[in-house]
Amino acid sequence: MTTTNRIQVLKDITLFVKETHVTSFADLTYYAIEYSDDWFDVLANHNTLFLNKLIDSEWQKKSK
Repeated sequence: MTTTNRIQVLKDITLFVKETHVTSFADLTYYAIEYSDDWFDVLANHNTLFLNKLIDSEWQKKSK
């Protein structure tokens, strides 16, 4: 996967988290396993800290 493709996948995942209000990295990972090998690759091998912080922020917004 090229860097450009990886960035697009990360954007797609980010929008998915925003639109569906994902609050669990595990749930996102399970979805990625079923939905897309590219999503799973990005989750497992790249940007884990970014995605964890994004999901944590979604959880905090939901908890207010």
